[in-house]
Amino acid sequence: MLIRRLGNGIRAISRTGLVSGTALLRQQRVNSLRRLQVSSIAHQEPKMGSTKTMNSSINAEVAETQEENASKTEGSDVSENKIPDVTPESLFKDGILEKDLYRAITKAGFKTFTKVQKETIGPAMSTTKGLVCRAKTGTGKTLAFGIPSLQHAYENINTPRKVQSLIITPTRDLALQIEAELNKIIASFPDRSVSRKLTVATHIGGTRQNNLSPKFTPKIIIATPGRLNANLENSHFLEAFSELKFRVYDEADRLLDIGFTEELYNIDSKLREATESQGNDSQFSSLLFSATVDDSVTKFATNVFGRGYQYIDCVDKDEGEAHHLVEQTLVQTKSLADSYIGLLNFVTENLQKKDFKAILFLPTTVSVDFTNDLLRAYFSAQKKSSLSRSILMLHGKKSQSYRDRVVRSFKSARSGLLITTDVAARGLDFKDVTDVIQISPSSTPADYIHKIGRTARAGKSGKSILFLSGEELKYVKILKDNRKIEFKNVYDYQPNEDFHNEIKEISTDKFEAFDVEDFVKGYMTYIANIKSKYRLRHASLIQELADLHRILIGDESAFINVDEKFVKAHLSLQNEDAATIFNHKRRFNDKPSFNRGFKKRFSNDRFSNDRYDNSRKFDKRGKSDNFFDRDFNNSYAGSSYGDRGNNRKSSYSKNNNSYKRNDRNDRY
Repeated sequence: MLIRRLGNGIRAISRTGLVSGTALLRQQRVNSLRRLQVSSIAHQEPKMGSTKTMNSSINAEVAETQEENASKTEGSDVSENKIPDVTPESLFKDGILEKDLYRAITKAGFKTFTKVQKETIGPAMSTTKGLVCRAKTGTGKTLAFGIPSLQHAYENINTPRKVQSLIITPTRDLALQIEAELNKIIASFPDRSVSRKLTVATHIGGTRQNNLSPKFTPKIIIATPGRLNANLENSHFLEAFSELKFRVYDEADRLLDIGFTEELYNIDSKLREATESQGNDSQFSSLLFSATVDDSVTKFATNVFGRGYQYIDCVDKDEGEAHHLVEQTLVQTKSLADSYIGLLNFVTENLQKKDFKAILFLPTTVSVDFTNDLLRAYFSAQKKSSLSRSILMLHGKKSQSYRDRVVRSFKSARSGLLITTDVAARGLDFKDVTDVIQISPSSTPADYIHKIGRTARAGKSGKSILFLSGEELKYVKILKDNRKIEFKNVYDYQPNEDFHNEIKEISTDKFEAFDVEDFVKGYMTYIANIKSKYRLRHASLIQELADLHRILIGDESAFINVDEKFVKAHLSLQNEDAATIFNHKRRFNDKPSFNRGFKKRFSNDRFSNDRYDNSRKFDKRGKSDNFFDRDFNNSYAGSSYGDRGNNRKSSYSKNNNSYKRNDRNDRY
């Protein structure tokens, strides 16, 4: 493990307002933290690294790993031989944890710590400037920052109407999950009066803009950046942070990747303004967790924490970023049509097993809706309705209440299938997921890591399976070079003709042609966006999707109905290619190509798979837009922070034993 600090020693702050209120106890904690951390320290000067600009998109992706390693030297480099065995009991005996908090932690079932928790809780308690921690997903990060957050709040429990700890997270779902984990510990306090005072609140999309009451201010706030930034414009809300002691950035790479940089800097400025206005030291303790630490994360940490921040790398130097307990399988197919039907075959066979609990990641929201409907129709035709009921779906165009129900249901389920977009790739912790299924390259290589991180959690093993067509195999090299991904099993897909015919029959019988068109066009738009990143042969993949369209509607000569706007905005095809796939009034004979404006519309690397508008309109937003607060906030529609879409409400009418969609007003 690496720890980076400025200077040759370890500094710790003497916190004020302890429940005990004695200087002796404070000094005991400082000494305990010093003993806990490092026995021998070798100081090295920081080195700023750089990566040469490369012409190839693939080389740029491969260089990302080098960039990460080079950029993590803003803080000083200190090596540590071995971390002592840290447990809640040892932290209590060393005077680091308050007695009641220790009892609550153990009563809640946390009697031992994970590796990440052992390596970070002590430094997080003592850091004076800031701590940056790189840790894989599913390694116990929530408690790693949750326990220090609770400790700071508990120490200042009698400070009236002031927030003591702040946790900033990219999504509402993750904020609610963190709140549940903290409340689990708070509910376990032996003194009920403490439970009433040690309160947690979320400030996220879908709630009132400022729900702080003059009579009630929570000790811990968990917030998404867009909502927090807006709420801090309120002077009463801002004043509540004047005695802030601890701040956490969770999933920092995601926060920056989805365009919250401006909001995060604004929030930092306002928080310092609040503390300085009361004559308090604005150097409150800060903690940043990230699965990847690249140039953008390093720059942000340096600007917000200063160059003296600590850095802890909880990932071994020679260890790949994927969890070692995940058995990864690659299935190579001849086409995207084979990939899609192949994953359906895999799901239908395994969903009948009692211990199969899987997450299926698909590229777009419309593909989630369509696949959910198709699988349900398949099991209904097989007279296996119980399996239909075990299928759930989740994406950013569903209302918050719907998503909450789905998350609760899948968490408690012993088996089943969750079909989702990358909205569930980070943060959400589902128990006992056995398999993760993916098709086509993810938007970024890092997203692949986060998706497979939904399994093999809490020390358990898991499996992942990725379906790629021959045209998509360049993605495998990028995963290997960039993320050290090694597929344990590699198989060539052998089509199951019987299943192929069953899916074809069900699709043609149960679905209207426009349903299939919407699904395929959304997929085409996704491929168009990632083609330059992975140097994919776009025209070939579009043709493969056209073949899938023809299979699903049962017409080998069918064309996809489009308008000129769709082709210009989403695709980049020569006339001769487009003429074999699309049905358009011009028939693609009087224009040289339809690539005008494509580069402008799709050059944004912050592509999100929940951002399609019925596959016809790319919902372009700038960096400062609060995308995760908006798109995941359907109930907030109509306001300046609202989702501009409508919730999808799929309904069916059963006529002649067939299911057809009734809604055509859905934006997706």
